[in-house]
This record gives sequence, C-alpha cells and structure tokens, in this order.
Amino acid sequence: MKWRKLFSESIEPNVFLDPEFVIPLIEEVPTGLCPRLLIAEDLRTGRWLGLCLFEVACWSLLSPVPMARGLASPYAFQQGWLVSRESGKRAIDALLDYQLQQREWHGFQIKNLPVKSMQTQLMIQAAERLGISVTTTGEWQRAEYVVGRNHTTDDLLQACSKSRRKSLKRCRRALEELGDVQYRLEPVQSSRDPQVNDFLRLEKSGWKLLSGTAIGLKSADEAFFRRMIDGLAREQRVLFGELQLNGQTIASTCNLQSGDILVGFKIGWDPAYSAGAPGLWSELEMAAAVSQRYPEITRIDSCAVRGSYVESVWKDRQELFSGTFSWSRRGKALQAAKSCYRTVRDLCQSSVKSHDE
Repeated sequence: MKWRKLFSESIEPNVFLDPEFVIPLIEEVPTGLCPRLLIAEDLRTGRWLGLCLFEVACWSLLSPVPMARGLASPYAFQQGWLVSRESGKRAIDALLDYQLQQREWHGFQIKNLPVKSMQTQLMIQAAERLGISVTTTGEWQRAEYVVGRNHTTDDLLQACSKSRRKSLKRCRRALEELGDVQYRLEPVQSSRDPQVNDFLRLEKSGWKLLSGTAIGLKSADEAFFRRMIDGLAREQRVLFGELQLNGQTIASTCNLQSGDILVGFKIGWDPAYSAGAPGLWSELEMAAAVSQRYPEITRIDSCAVRGSYVESVWKDRQELFSGTFSWSRRGKALQAAKSCYRTVRDLCQSSVKSHDE
C-alpha cells in the first residue's frame, strides 16, 4: 500500500495520519464533511512523495470564505501532512502549488504543528517562496517526556515539585496498604486481548462517563477504536500500560507508537481508587518502563490539553502552533483581519488584568 510506505518513509510519521488510524476513523466516525486526500506522486515511479488529508469547511460568519482544514476529530490530536524524507521540499512544493491553482478554497488551516520540526520549517519556507501568507493563530506547549535511559519512578519524582512528590508518595502508600501494586507495559496482539477490554471498562467508569467522551459509550467510536488497534497491533505498535492492584487493573493507558515517538492516546482509571492517584502513577510508571525497556523510543507525547494533570509529573514541553496558509486575496485579507482582532483582544485583556492588579 503506497500510503503505508509513505508513512514509514516520512519526515514525521504522525500516527494520526497513518492509514491504520485514518481509514477506520473516517469510515466509523464521519465528521459530516467529505474528507479529501491530496497526493504528491512521482509520475515516473508511481511512488507517493507527500500527502495531506483535509476537509473543506463551508463559509460561515467567522470564516466568510471556504477554507481547507486538517481532519477535525476528537481522536486526532495533531494535524499536518505526510512528507517523504528524501523528497520533502519537492513534495511540499507540489502540495502547495496544486492548491494555489484551484479556486474552491482560499487557504489551509492546520492545528498543533510542532514549532521546531524540520517539516514545519520546510512548509513555511515553501510558503514564502510561493507567496503564501502564513498566519499564526495560536501557540502553546504540550507536556511530554524526553526519554532518559534507565530512569526509575524515583528519578522522575525528583523532577516534580516538593509538594507534588509528597502528595504522590502519600498516594502510593495508600495503594500499597490495600495490597500488591504492580505495573506492566506490553504490546497487544489484537483488539480482543483482555488489556483492550479492561481499558474500555475503566475509561467508562470515570469522569469520561459523566462527560460523555468515553470511547465505549458509542458503538461507532468503539468500532473505530478496535479496528485501529487491530491495524497497528499487526506491527506491535500499540502498547497498553496497566497499573494493577492485587492482580486487578485499576488504571490503563492506550499508547500508539509512531517511529521513535510513543503517543499517549487515551487513559482510564477506576474512581474507587482515586485517593491513590492511579492516573498520575500510571504516567510515571509508563515513563520509567519506556526508559528501561524500550530503547527505540526517544519521546513520549502526552497529547494532553493545556493545564492537564500530566504537566505536574512530566516536565518536558513540546512547542506547538496552529496556523493558516492563505493564498487568495480574500483569504489573506480575512487572516489579516483576524490577526488584528486577536491583537486588539489580547491588548484589552492585558489592560483589564493590569487594572485589576
């Protein structure tokens, strides 16, 4: 499959653009818009050099011209393009040049691009060469763990604040008073493995049940999840981390491997043991297990939102930005107007904050 080969050869093998993730997602959990695939292909060899997955949003009051955007899904935590390591510049030029020639949409919106990545820089440089305006619409930092070797949970605790260390140790003692506490991080073979069922059960038992965001609450979402697990598990690229008490799993994380990066996809824990902070201890134990047993992994991306609990135990940060590539006069004018609005809004908020202080 050409898509799968491009993924394995890409500068940034983003798991949220892996065919084993995308195809089940768009077939089982459609967004309401028609997903499109733009491909840069070497006509001589037939090899795919680049790919972008997107949908075209109709105009609205906030965006009065049609804009392309990366696939909008609550399960895709990073957008972007797949671009061949060997032909990155050529592929990006082709993907952008095609869009310059069409008149259906006026720009391309992408969320959560890594600021310092080679591919992001190639995209910005190509835009400058082609006269495309790049407007930053948001910047933030996401918690991650840059893997050190042979780290233990005690080593990781030292990076936490004194109060957090004290709290976590107290929580651990509370769990150990109830019995034997163990952790394991292992690949699964298929979505029928007991680790998968335990994860779905735990995710539905906590706050995600109340918020309606647990995967197992909707049959379509669970079908996507199981198909995605089956596809990635064939290459042993799904690791489930389990915190166990007396042999019973009380917290579980589903993690997807993408090149040398492990992506923290989802977590669930039993609220009956919340006094023992099973979610935080799962993150610490997973980082230690990767450090000691998975030398091919260099970084764990939490995929967490800003202000997430994981920021208190993983102190590394990945800089991300969201932006719009605009090429038509109307598209550029719209982004310039939005940029001015954000500047005025931020100045007003800063002024109000200073006045309150």
